[in-house]
Amino acid sequence: MAENLSVRLIVPKSSAGQNPSNNNIVALADQYLKTFPDLGTKGVFNLTYTGYMTETEPAQALFMATNRTGEDIFDFSFVFDLKVDGQTIWEKTMISITEEDFGELPAETSMPLLISVPQGKEAGLLKAGDENTIQLSLSQLQRLV
Repeated sequence: MAENLSVRLIVPKSSAGQNPSNNNIVALADQYLKTFPDLGTKGVFNLTYTGYMTETEPAQALFMATNRTGEDIFDFSFVFDLKVDGQTIWEKTMISITEEDFGELPAETSMPLLISVPQGKEAGLLKAGDENTIQLSLSQLQRLV
């Protein structure tokens, strides 16, 4: 990975030992960060849809979970909504990032996060090629107790 990236890639704990040469998802995430080295807004946790979706059943969308808060974070959850061209793909979907499964997300790092696509929404998500058509919002970011 290039030395000048402001956000560095980490691999979730559940994928320990995986790297761009032996895991396609990690390779895609690595390439995405090379393309967008300043991914995310400073000062907050960011979730970014990469435009990639697995061909498995159920389909999974590849997001980048990026910590730009300035602090290491772990054991947290958030609710997200995503629309493509006004079509709801995910609505009020709770996601939990546990230290047990994902490890810690240090400041200024990003990790790949696969999220199952709701059945019947795959075609709508495939339309997300243009960033301007995507509306993604995060809410209720909180520590798990």
